[in-house]
Amino acid sequence: MLAVKNLRVEFGPRVIFKDLTFSIGDKERVAFAGHNGAGKSTLLRLLCRLEEIASGVILYKDADVTAMDPAQLRRTVAYVQQTPTLIPGTVRENLLLPFSFQANKALEPPTDSDLADRLGSFLLDGVTPDSAADKLSVGQSQRVCLIRSLLLKPEVVLLDEPTSSLDPKSA
Repeated sequence: MLAVKNLRVEFGPRVIFKDLTFSIGDKERVAFAGHNGAGKSTLLRLLCRLEEIASGVILYKDADVTAMDPAQLRRTVAYVQQTPTLIPGTVRENLLLPFSFQANKALEPPTDSDLADRLGSFLLDGVTPDSAADKLSVGQSQRVCLIRSLLLKPEVVLLDEPTSSLDPKSA
């Protein structure tokens, strides 16, 4: 599903990855562990082209990601960043945001009932589609961002510190 070959990442004189090579199969779950600054977030951002590769190759379904349309790649390889980012407005507006992009116009947006069901399944009791997004806790915002990505039905989900702001039950 995903393969990385001879990836090299440098920040100035500091080498983060040197000849990093691995593959991840279909339906496989992988966790990357390391200390702060080890490059975990950078790797995830490279996998979905939020950062560009300087050296090496990243393949998604045997296709070089640098040859793919970034919007198409990000629809099938979703990235949920560590720090949740919501726009001002309601939870509904945030969850439906990806459906307003030209690249996703052909996709059927979920109904309010679907949104409410998703919010409930992520233990967001008391949060409704009409709730103000700026009133959510960081943990609630993190789950809304995850739901937003999952609504596009991606084939791969890249989660950066997905439980960092969650209580044990929510995690």
